Amino acid sequence: MHKVNSPQKNITCFRLNLDIISGDGETTLHRLDRGLIDFGYVYGDLDPAKYHQLSLPARDRWVVLMNNQDELAQNETISPTDLHNQPLLISRQPLSPSTHGDELLNWLGKPPEELHIAGSYTLLYNASLMVREGLGCVLAFENIINTKGSDICCRPPKPEIFAQPFIAWKKNQVFSKASQKFLEALKNSFL
Repeated sequence: MHKVNSPQKNITCFRLNLDIISGDGETTLHRLDRGLIDFGYVYGDLDPAKYHQLSLPARDRWVVLMNNQDELAQNETISPTDLHNQPLLISRQPLSPSTHGDELLNWLGKPPEELHIAGSYTLLYNASLMVREGLGCVLAFENIINTKGSDICCRPPKPEIFAQPFIAWKKNQVFSKASQKFLEALKNSFL
C-alpha cells in the first residue's frame, strides 16, 4: 500500500491492489464465511447476525436478453406474462434462498416451479451463448455483456425491476491494516 497525497480537497488516498474474484451471491457468502475474502459485492437482504453491509448509491436494472429472431424481440418492453411460457435461463442467485432475487421472482408473478426454467447460470457470458442458439430468454443485469452487433437483443421489463448492491463483510472479522483502511474509505465515501 502506497500513501498518495491528492491535490484535490487535500485528502490522503491509498493505492491498493485488489484481487477481484467473480462469483454469484452464494459463492461470495461462502467465501466470506470461510475467511477467504474480506469483502463481497452482493445483493439482497443478508443475515444481520452474520454480516455487516454497506448500501451503495447505485441500482442495477434487470433486463431480458433474447435471440434477435425470437418473437418477443419485436416488443419494446417485456411483461411478466410474456415470459410465463417461455424457456428461461435465470441466474442461480434468484433461485437460491440465501441471496437476492426476490425482486425478480416477485415481478414474474409465479413461483419458479410454475415457470419454464430451462436452466440457470453463474456466468452471463455462458448463458448468452445459449441465447444465441435460441435456447431461451435470459433474465440478467443490464450492461454486463455487450449485445450491440450480435445475435442478441436486450429489452427492459415493464414495470422496471432493480436490485440494490451492498458491500458486505463478516461480523467480528479481523482485518489487515489495508482492509481496515479500505473499509474506512468505503464508509467515508458512502455513509
